Amino acid sequence: ALKRDQLPLPAIEDREGYYGEDHFSYWASGLLDARYLIEAAEQYGTGTGSYLDLGCASGRVLRHMAYECPNIEAMGCDINRLHVEWCNAHLPRNCKTFQNNSVPTLPLEDNSADIVSAFSVFTHIEALETAWLAEIRRVLKPGGIAWLTVHTEGTLKDMDE
Repeated sequence: ALKRDQLPLPAIEDREGYYGEDHFSYWASGLLDARYLIEAAEQYGTGTGSYLDLGCASGRVLRHMAYECPNIEAMGCDINRLHVEWCNAHLPRNCKTFQNNSVPTLPLEDNSADIVSAFSVFTHIEALETAWLAEIRRVLKPGGIAWLTVHTEGTLKDMDE
C-alpha cells in the first residue's frame, strides 16, 4: 500500500492536527480504517462500488478506499472548503469531494452509497443529529453499511495526555 500511494500528505494544519509530526501514523491510521470498512463490507455481503466519507477532512480514509478498491466511486464531503479543495487537487482520480453545510441535505441520489462513514463527525455536530442520521439512511443502499464513530469524554481525555 505504501509503494502504491505516492500522493502528498496534507500539511498538519490541513488535517486538523491529527498525529502532529507523525506523518506515517496519520497515513497508516487511514489505511487501517479503510481496511476495517472493506472487511465489514465483505463480512456482511455489502458491495464496495460506492463509498461516502461524510466529514472527510483532507481524505485520511478516502484516499485509501480509492486505492484499496480501484473501481469504487469514492466520494467525500466536508463543511470546510479548504479540505474539499485539497482533496480534489491531491487525491486519486476516483475520489470526488464536495462541500456540504450544516443542514443535512447531500446532493446525492437515494440509495447511492454502499458504505457511508462518519469518523468522529457526530462528536462535532451540535444540532440536527437525527436529521443527519436520516440523511445518511437516505443515501445508503439497502443492506449498506453506516460506520459512525464518536469521541467520548474518555477519548478526549486520552488525547490530552
